Amino acid sequence: RSGTTFRLFVSGVLEDTGTSSQDIDFSYNGLVLIGTNGWNDAESMFSGQLAEFRILKGTDNGWTGSTIPVPTAPYPDGKTSLLLHGQDLLDYSGQGHTVTANGDASAGNSGNPFGFGGVFESPGATGDYFLVADPDVGDLGDGAFVMEARVYLDTTNTATTYGIAALGGGSGSWGGSTGVTWQWMRHGNGNVYFQYYGAGTYRALMAGTDIRQTEL
Repeated sequence: RSGTTFRLFVSGVLEDTGTSSQDIDFSYNGLVLIGTNGWNDAESMFSGQLAEFRILKGTDNGWTGSTIPVPTAPYPDGKTSLLLHGQDLLDYSGQGHTVTANGDASAGNSGNPFGFGGVFESPGATGDYFLVADPDVGDLGDGAFVMEARVYLDTTNTATTYGIAALGGGSGSWGGSTGVTWQWMRHGNGNVYFQYYGAGTYRALMAGTDIRQTEL
């Protein structure tokens, strides 16, 4: 987000925009979940590989045009709110956040499809995800922020939703005490979504481009 404008990029190309100044906070339970869209069931889990997951807050990184650069090497350590390269469960942002792998999700796998750095891997079963339990990480606030990752899906089965990351989680609805504040996912309809809830309002950005191996 830059100012009040949200931008959703896929493979470095702008796919959708939206406008909102609302606060995207961690009111509900403050857990950043990576590899799920927040509801812990088989239809919301990520099946594939993730790398270079990072969140920057207080900056739009200068990404206000129609394209952004796609990285060809790991991001430099530090100067972010969260930076997970994928070779281990360490946060390289300099903030020292604790990251845990749940179920059969794992870090440091071989056969990285991105050609550089480490990789997180999740087989996509219920309970397979990564957790960052610091609520400050996922509190995107009402200002500028950037969220991005390298994503590779094991399959492009159009009947399956792949959750990339979310704030919240549980069985509750949007805005509930065990619900979700924001989620980032590849929907079963083939579109990439960033959806968020705040100030009693639900909004969504949608990219009509499907993903296989890409930069989001």
